[in-house]
Amino acid sequence: MIRGRRRCRCSALGPDTLNTLARRPGDMATELDHDCPECEEEQTFYRAAATNLHLGLKTKWYCPECDYGFVRVNGDIDSSTA
Repeated sequence: MIRGRRRCRCSALGPDTLNTLARRPGDMATELDHDCPECEEEQTFYRAAATNLHLGLKTKWYCPECDYGFVRVNGDIDSSTA
């Protein structure tokens, strides 16, 4: 170790470690039935991304029919109702 400098340990994980959607038992589904305001009917939304925040799990969903998207945080905060 060089004096006064810390070595970043994240480089040992590899570039794909942090950006994966690996499924584990109990994980959230990758599909969600939700009302789409653009299509004006219920559509199957697909999970585009997910990450952990201090508020909980932030999940981005999108409609493949019209590309409308919304964000949910921990299932309690939903940008589609804003």
